[in-house]
Amino acid sequence: MLTERVHFESPGTTGGTLVQARDRTKSREVDAVRALTAEFHDSSLEARYWSFKHEDLAHWAATAAHLCGALSIPLALADLANVGWGVGFLSLLVLRALLASVAFGLARLLRTEPTTITRHGFISAACAALVVGFALIALMQPDAARLDHLEVGLILMGVLVLVPNRVPYALGVCGSAATLWVAASATVRGAPDTAVISHGLGFATTIAIGWAAAALLGATRRRAFAEHVAAERANEQLRAEIARRERMERELVLRANLDPLTKIPNRRHFEEQAREEFVRCQRTRQPMSLLLLDVDHFKWINDTHGHAAGDEVLRVFSDALSEQVRRIDIVGRLGGEEFAVVMPGADRERAEEAAERLRARVAGLRIDMPSGLVRLTVSIGVTECDVWTEHLADVLARADEAMYQAKTSGRDQVVFA
Repeated sequence: MLTERVHFESPGTTGGTLVQARDRTKSREVDAVRALTAEFHDSSLEARYWSFKHEDLAHWAATAAHLCGALSIPLALADLANVGWGVGFLSLLVLRALLASVAFGLARLLRTEPTTITRHGFISAACAALVVGFALIALMQPDAARLDHLEVGLILMGVLVLVPNRVPYALGVCGSAATLWVAASATVRGAPDTAVISHGLGFATTIAIGWAAAALLGATRRRAFAEHVAAERANEQLRAEIARRERMERELVLRANLDPLTKIPNRRHFEEQAREEFVRCQRTRQPMSLLLLDVDHFKWINDTHGHAAGDEVLRVFSDALSEQVRRIDIVGRLGGEEFAVVMPGADRERAEEAAERLRARVAGLRIDMPSGLVRLTVSIGVTECDVWTEHLADVLARADEAMYQAKTSGRDQVVFA
């Protein structure tokens, strides 16, 4: 039995509009990446990027840390070839082992706690410790070492390109390390001014290239994330649009099937349901009864109290009718003040009992109108269907005759045909 109220919505955005909205969103977010720092202008979007990508970025940084630790073995062999066996080599070996343990520990931490990558200060401090350690190893080697400047330069490049971090943080680490290294070369080793300038320019070039590569890589990652966000929002809009259209479709079906005043099935839908139930009772050989109801003196109510009062009477009556019938019963408004109920599985006795309960319920209704109190009664015609030999139209006609007899016999009564 349908009792849902209808709220109709007009059509809204189309699929083409959703695509255009998605494209506008994607374009706006892609263009919102800063060129120098490769970060979103929108700080909330930047935070969402790190939250969404932290596992992938942590995996990338852990790989870089593993590579840093693994380089200790070939570099230790280079130390042996450069300084020879002795205390100096053992000191370098211990320091490289310490740095390798730090690198491997950082990699393990990133793999077990991927959110560590979002702690930019901690990541920058770890990178600074590794850079300073490698720079200290380079300073401990003789002046003739040819790999020290190259080694420090590669480390600076790796900090910028291989370790996912905010570009300003990475630049701060690399700039400070390069400055300290050049100063240490001039003071500790006593490098000539030309060498100091050459080293400084070399590190500056390395940092600039690394900066450009880091910015390009970061911007590429964020553009891919922006496209993901745009697609996600478009999917949300599409899901909302699908849900809205499904709701509209249900509302249209209800509007087509329900009487707009009483919110119960109209005559067409009632007859469809009644025919289906009629066929089912034929198949299962179950009894079936039909009630035809007519509100008494309805024309007088309209003429005396107005059509608004008549509408209210029909609403109150339909609510009482819906309350009294079973869940499996089929209720419909046939037109005007005339209603019908199909009762599957009910024989004559049960149908008459249900009709009498309904008549008594309606007789107890009182509706307070501005023009006065309205008392309701109903005339009911009841018939049991012979589902094996007759058609639904025959049943309706017989119930109509019984209802007419109830009207002419004084109203407010139940007559069985």
